[in-house]
Amino acid sequence: MTTDQVILQSGLDVLVQGTGPALLLTHGAGGGVQGNFGLVLDDLARDHTLLGPHYPGAGRTPVASEPLDLDDLADRLVAIAVSQGHERFAVLGESLAPRSPYERRLGTRTG
Repeated sequence: MTTDQVILQSGLDVLVQGTGPALLLTHGAGGGVQGNFGLVLDDLARDHTLLGPHYPGAGRTPVASEPLDLDDLADRLVAIAVSQGHERFAVLGESLAPRSPYERRLGTRTG
């Protein structure tokens, strides 16, 4: 599989890989896309377009100068998917607890 690294308007370094329905990869606070999903990226990309944004301080995304705001991050993640042509997408999280407040914030955003 080919992996592209793209800096989008969201200011996040984003891994884009594969084709098919969009799957947004959300990594843990202390990791990155490769660290949390590296072993399964090629398998997932066989039938999905993977969108793997690196949060501030991970990948090539610079360290944030201000505290992380979950509402802002959720908006930025939705903007990444929409900018890649995906109005609807599934979310796969690693290390963030399922049904966390973060996930609920992400679920209320629209493109």
